[in-house]
Amino acid sequence: MFFADPVAAFANLRTALRHGGRLNFVTWRPARDNQWVAVPMQAAFEHLPRPEAPAPGTPGEFAFAEPERVQSILQGAGFTDIAIEPRDAAIGGSSLDLTVDTMLSMGPIGALLREMPEKRDAVGDSLRKVIAPFAGPQGVRMGAAVWLVSAAAP
Repeated sequence: MFFADPVAAFANLRTALRHGGRLNFVTWRPARDNQWVAVPMQAAFEHLPRPEAPAPGTPGEFAFAEPERVQSILQGAGFTDIAIEPRDAAIGGSSLDLTVDTMLSMGPIGALLREMPEKRDAVGDSLRKVIAPFAGPQGVRMGAAVWLVSAAAP
């Protein structure tokens, strides 16, 4: 997801595999399909400006969100027998306080708050409000949507 030239990077990985060897990885589906991203971001955008969407293909955590792109990259890198399957799960497990604090400190919300620290309390209150319904005995658990990707080295 973070390679500047993903075809070259995966071609390099392919050379490390024996004939018939398998590559398997998990990657995020679109942010809108991931509660752990979509719910907090919507709450944060009540107080923070929405950043411009990155250009398609820009390295980042959602760079492989579209399966057609992943398929094209792997084919371009020389892989065969490519399978891309959706999988949904609940992720997390931290307390509500730790989850909110982490979201305020990391990722796109944390980056925006570093530029606008005066918004931290308001964003934190909004995050707590929308995340609280996901808190339970196992901590905060929110929906995650990923692709399970596998491919073979010819």
